[in-house]
Amino acid sequence: MCTGEEDFVDGKFDYTASVAVSSLENIPEGMVGAEIPEATYAVFTHNGNLDSLQETYEYIYGKWFQNWEYEPTGLNEFEFYDERFTGEEDSELYIYIPIKKKQ
Repeated sequence: MCTGEEDFVDGKFDYTASVAVSSLENIPEGMVGAEIPEATYAVFTHNGNLDSLQETYEYIYGKWFQNWEYEPTGLNEFEFYDERFTGEEDSELYIYIPIKKKQ
């Protein structure tokens, strides 16, 4: 999950690696718990390694949102990595962005 100043000013943000759990009780020392809120999400597939991830985000915010009737809600977005992500050029990961209809 990425959090930070609005629009990640100056490229600064916090990145939290996460794993799904059934309860936020008894969180180990040095770790934090968070809930991902129920929302409508636009889900994008990033193909490739992390070197090209910025290009996917540029497409999402520079083109996709400009051409559809949705906008980000302001809730935290997150990336989902599973066995399809190896770090190589043929990797895949998913980007989840909470959305709402434009007003």
